[in-house]
Amino acid sequence: MLIDEYDTPLNKAYGNKTYLNRMVKFMRNLFSNALKGNTALERGLLTGILRVSKDSMLSGLNNLETYTLLDEEYSSRFGFSEDEVSSLFKGQSLSTSMEEVRNWYNGYKVDNLVMYNPWSIISCINKSGRFDVYWVNTGNNNLIEQKILTAHTDIKEQFEQLMRGESLDISINKHLSFDILDKDDTSFWSLLLFAGYLTF
Repeated sequence: MLIDEYDTPLNKAYGNKTYLNRMVKFMRNLFSNALKGNTALERGLLTGILRVSKDSMLSGLNNLETYTLLDEEYSSRFGFSEDEVSSLFKGQSLSTSMEEVRNWYNGYKVDNLVMYNPWSIISCINKSGRFDVYWVNTGNNNLIEQKILTAHTDIKEQFEQLMRGESLDISINKHLSFDILDKDDTSFWSLLLFAGYLTF
């Protein structure tokens, strides 16, 4: 069973406590029955920005392994490598230079590998090599938008640094889950990293 972007309903519900509580209850029951109590299931896979919290919010699901883009295991599966991107363009007889691809889609790091967002690359190839911001409109950004709009002054100043092309030296919480998003500044930057807006 593959459940892609499992956390999208939670992200959409963020900020509406009544809706969020109902969504958490629904998802707790869904995952517990589909992935833990399902005797017909051989293997299940969840993908999403945030970790499944084993100890509270979705506590019905506590028998899983979690891998993030900070982990070495499966790091080559979080997107397309530069060699794969080059092969895909060549396979379609597109003379697009990898320098242009880097300028537009500048791969993000997963463990020690530079990877590219598959949707952006495939969309570009399907449009005969025309570059555009294909990835921007593929997901729900309500959660990130709310976190940015309600961020305190220090975070906004750091955000401005990034917009000027500077880098930040910040801590990342590898164990970021939905129920600790409001804990501290580390959670904010971790969310942006795991959502693909930042790289390290």
